[in-house]
Amino acid sequence: LVALPLGLVGLYGRVRLTESQAFAGDARRRQPTSIRSVWSEHATVVRRGFVLVGVLAGTVNLWFVFLPAYLATSEIHPLSTALACAGAGLVSAAVLAPLAGRWSDRVGRRPFLAGGSATLCVVAFPMHSLATRGSSGLLLLADIVVGIALGSLVVGAHLAEQFPVAARATGIALSFGLATAVIGGTAPLVGSVLAQAGTPAGIAGYVVALAAAALLAA
Repeated sequence: LVALPLGLVGLYGRVRLTESQAFAGDARRRQPTSIRSVWSEHATVVRRGFVLVGVLAGTVNLWFVFLPAYLATSEIHPLSTALACAGAGLVSAAVLAPLAGRWSDRVGRRPFLAGGSATLCVVAFPMHSLATRGSSGLLLLADIVVGIALGSLVVGAHLAEQFPVAARATGIALSFGLATAVIGGTAPLVGSVLAQAGTPAGIAGYVVALAAAALLAA
């Protein structure tokens, strides 16, 4: 019920909004682009996009999906508190994302991609420590800091600029789809394995690994 209005927004976009100049000028001669051709011609961009989307999808699912459940089952925080703080962190990311996108229009995408990834590398372990101390205030702070770092990752805008018009939709779908499934989809499982192995701080280590790879890609 909450998502249903988004369909109306999408319909409005398809019917009423005009295409960009790049798409409008290429519309008449554009042919469907296969995944195979996108991979053969733009494999480097797809791989780079996979890594950049990976830190976004992996951290969201690990920090804001798995971690609240872990904190609750470990009796560090009540589930309601853990979920409320996670929600606040996601809201902070949602508020910052369009602002970062607008600013990156002026200064470029790379500073935000590199800066957000570097920030996650630096804050993952300290924020994980704060989140597991049992203080709801510290948990809220940790979730907001991680959310702000994620909100600065202008991955969508960056990927849209890396593919030519003919391959853009397929290229973005390939990068986002693979990374979301492979890295984002398995992140809670990775967190569970690390927690059961007695190394819950490995959750932060996994975030650092994803962020370091994204920093290199940026």
